Order: sequence, then structure tokens, then C-alpha cells
Amino acid sequence: MRQSLLSAASASLLAVLLAAGPALAHHSLADFDPHDPVTVRGTVTSIRFRNPHSVIFLDTRDASGKPVKWMFEVYDVANLFHNGVKRGVIKAGDEVTIKAFRARDGSKHEGAAHEVILASGRSLVVGPGTIPPER
Repeated sequence: MRQSLLSAASASLLAVLLAAGPALAHHSLADFDPHDPVTVRGTVTSIRFRNPHSVIFLDTRDASGKPVKWMFEVYDVANLFHNGVKRGVIKAGDEVTIKAFRARDGSKHEGAAHEVILASGRSLVVGPGTIPPER
């Protein structure tokens, strides 16, 4: 009896560890370069509250005035809520500044956002890390 109970407990622990592996791996910032900060100003086109990451879409313009669409991964719904970012705090049409880590694939206009600054000046922490000054 004791042996079968121990086997069942071991099997349960193994199942939990195997299930947690992909989840933990997914929450990595491996696609983003922590040494390549970017600050982007523009207009929010949409924000999608979802798990495991919420996403903010932003329209902006490059130096020549050409339209550029950006996508920023941010915290999951629970962490956003904990940091005061509830539905309606950031919405389509808002002018914002986003501080982020740029995607390692420089051809993409994507980033892992750390901070969103609203037009009012209010700063919202929306992702992990500390953004160093841009080079």
C-alpha cells in the first residue's frame, strides 16, 4: 500500500513538473533584446487582454513620415490588473509613449513593453525589467 501511494505521488509530481516546463519556457523574453531599448510614441489601435500575454498595437510614423505598425507584448491580465491597468485605462485612440525591449529580429516592429506613459503623464508598468537609457 505504501509503495503504491509513493508511486502515485511520484507520478503526480512528475506530471506537474512536465506540464510546468512549457509554461515557464513560454514566459521568457528570449525573443527580445534586453540591450536594445526602444521608445515609441503613437496611437493605440487596440489592446487585447489575454493570457499568457496581453498585446498592445500602436500606429506611429518613422523618420520619413511613413506609417509604421508596432506590436508590444505586455503582462498577462492578472498582472496588468494588479498594476492598475484595467479595461478602459488604455484604449484605442489614446496617444501613448511605450518603453520596451526591441525584438531580436530587427525586421519586426515588435517589443516587450515595460512601461506605457499616457498623454496625461501617468506611467503604467506593463511588463518586466528595467529599461536602460537608449544608446
